[in-house]
Amino acid sequence: RRRVSRAHASTPVWAPAATSHIGEGCPLFFSWLRPEAAGVRRRNVKYHRTTHGHERFDLADDPHEWKADRGDDARVEGDRLLDDHEADSARLRAELSPAQSGEQPRTAPAIDERLERSLEALGYL
Repeated sequence: RRRVSRAHASTPVWAPAATSHIGEGCPLFFSWLRPEAAGVRRRNVKYHRTTHGHERFDLADDPHEWKADRGDDARVEGDRLLDDHEADSARLRAELSPAQSGEQPRTAPAIDERLERSLEALGYL
């Protein structure tokens, strides 16, 4: 947060720091509450997809997200970005999973008796 002062006010007003750089080069993906609730922000456009429908906001014209665009044009680009992201994420999870790569899951390294007693005394074991 940054401090914003007003000449006519006796107390300062606090406002969030500028976030205009978010989502500039790459889309910023997010989710909340439920797995089927997801969103993406790219430049000045923010898109939400939930079980109740979809919404697109033009943050340059509507920074408070009061006027949602729920038309088909809004859905197409947002759905494409979210679907591509979900597919890429699933592919990467599969590639990085030890079961998929044929590797054995890693086990904790063996520790000597002295270290084990110390870790127990500290409450770690």
